Amino acid sequence: MVGKYLLSTIGLVSLCLPTGCAPDGTDSAGENVFVQNPKTGGIAEDVFVPNPLCTMPATSDPQVGMPSNAALSQLSPSGTELRIGVVTTNPHVASLQNGVLVGPAIDISCRLATKLELPIEFTKYGDIPSFLTAFRANTFQVGFAFDPLLAEPDVAVGNPYVGIPNTYVVLSNSPFMSVADLDKPGVKIGAQTGNSTAVYLAQHLKFATLLLYPPNGATNAVLQGQIDAAASGRAALTAFVTSGLGKGKARIMPDNIFYAMLGPFMHLNNEDGVCYLRDYVDAAKTSGLIYETLNRINVLPSGSIVAPGLPTCSPIAKCQNVTVPADNSCLGSASINAGSDDPDSDLAGCIQSPAGPYALHHRGNTDVHRHRRFDLDVHSDRHRRRHYASGDRLPGRPDPRVQR
Repeated sequence: MVGKYLLSTIGLVSLCLPTGCAPDGTDSAGENVFVQNPKTGGIAEDVFVPNPLCTMPATSDPQVGMPSNAALSQLSPSGTELRIGVVTTNPHVASLQNGVLVGPAIDISCRLATKLELPIEFTKYGDIPSFLTAFRANTFQVGFAFDPLLAEPDVAVGNPYVGIPNTYVVLSNSPFMSVADLDKPGVKIGAQTGNSTAVYLAQHLKFATLLLYPPNGATNAVLQGQIDAAASGRAALTAFVTSGLGKGKARIMPDNIFYAMLGPFMHLNNEDGVCYLRDYVDAAKTSGLIYETLNRINVLPSGSIVAPGLPTCSPIAKCQNVTVPADNSCLGSASINAGSDDPDSDLAGCIQSPAGPYALHHRGNTDVHRHRRFDLDVHSDRHRRRHYASGDRLPGRPDPRVQR
């Protein structure tokens, strides 16, 4: 059960007693010490086009604040552009249609860049090994996309935006009828090198042999009788058997292996930037933007889903002791804010309590807290990563043990 905890930072407000100070029993409401950033909560307007590939309208833009200075400097170190890397081997990320780059990664990036009023430089890659090599060479700051449970150890993945059912394709006359039938000694299964499917199968197959192929290599190997099955996303395999090379020759399993939950990623030690991506992606789920990006590529009928909402990043409360003069009513107002930080700049839910003004106590000091109330699994990235690493599933991910 998720419990509620209170994270507090305490500051002391000292009141200096002026001559002629008289007690006043009036219970006066204190003014709001922390004013909302005027840039937060607005919906980006189509006054700026970050890239000619940007065609997603603003109708479903998420309501999320502007990034903090720290988050923006990590998302765009130059301050002049967003450098986005995409892999074109998965339609849920990006693909080429008549030579034009399209897909959810393009649409999400375009709406984000419109809000930030930064041009986008897209770089596309035809396979995951070259994609990762470019990322490690700092060719781009934000990449699309990896599953946080299956990603390489040197990437920091934000909240997933899509859940993709993965299954097997086999020849039409194959004796295998379900996912569980295939994990047997002597069975050969193919998957694309480096993708979430291959990583998952490498971790979970007990008896079958896993073989890795370049893009489209595994499905071709099935048609040639070289392997028993190929594993991939259901949407891609559905296209393969209904309108691709596998039409009339292959079929897909009725059940799924697992759901791959894909999200944008950055380099490690970019906590503010990753936190802002978490905030943005989850706000985009609520606004309908993620649904619209998936609907545009027609993957929803194949079982792909908008990833369930996940915790975003809480503000970090930083406080300081202050001394202020008391007025003739023995009251004083003060802010104990010492640079509290929030990746989306709005400090939502971060309050000073009590709000003030503060009465002069006999000891001269008043304890004031600045805090945020939050769920246990929200309070830190460190806790969240421990939670994922423990073997628990992301919401919406079928338990693989049920299928074995």
